[in-house]
Amino acid sequence: MKYGISPLYQVMEQIECYILEKGLKSHDKFPGERRLCEEFDCNRVTLRNAFECLENAGKTYSIRGMGNYVAEQKIEICLTGYDSFYQHLMKLGQNPSLEILSVKKEEVSQKIAKQLSVIPGSSVWETKTIVLLNDIPVVFETNWICAEEHPKIVREDLEKKEIYEVYRAQYHKDLEYGSEMIGITSAQTEEAEYLEVNDNAPLFFIQKIGSTQETPVIYSQAVVRPDKIQFVSVLK
Repeated sequence: MKYGISPLYQVMEQIECYILEKGLKSHDKFPGERRLCEEFDCNRVTLRNAFECLENAGKTYSIRGMGNYVAEQKIEICLTGYDSFYQHLMKLGQNPSLEILSVKKEEVSQKIAKQLSVIPGSSVWETKTIVLLNDIPVVFETNWICAEEHPKIVREDLEKKEIYEVYRAQYHKDLEYGSEMIGITSAQTEEAEYLEVNDNAPLFFIQKIGSTQETPVIYSQAVVRPDKIQFVSVLK
């Protein structure tokens, strides 16, 4: 063991190096505890604690009576820029699919009116969509756009394409400005059903406002599976 570093963190580091050196892929199984203890020069308690920490970080998982496995690698999404989750994944070279759950025109609520800077009582389009990766739902998103300020946007288009794509196609503009807030929430019944997770499972909660020339256009709320996607930021 090296001095100056906790045995637990050293073994965690060794496990991660082992994954890279052996070229292990998602769902590959690790050797047994005895072999790994010899490999890392540690005891079983430290090894088990290291795997528990890595499992909590989403890097490994265990099956009772079977052993430890490499977890599926999470997709990293950068928080800079204003793209939809679908667009983010496309740019990362993934092959996402989009399921449009519902499209409706309704009177805007006071909360949504404030986010879009429109008069209470205005009409808005609301869309609910799911983004899937390899047929696994990863994002459940609800979007709003003022119908009265964007008359070119119609139901027929929203039922075929995501709201961001419809807006760009009809108005030939990109969303140039935006604000974003990220937090943690628990899956409600509807969210759990669509994302195929347990009720009260932890999820990322994202709120975004996309604007042009500082005028709000689209307000979005999304819940994201943390076992499939993680967020990073770029400091400049």
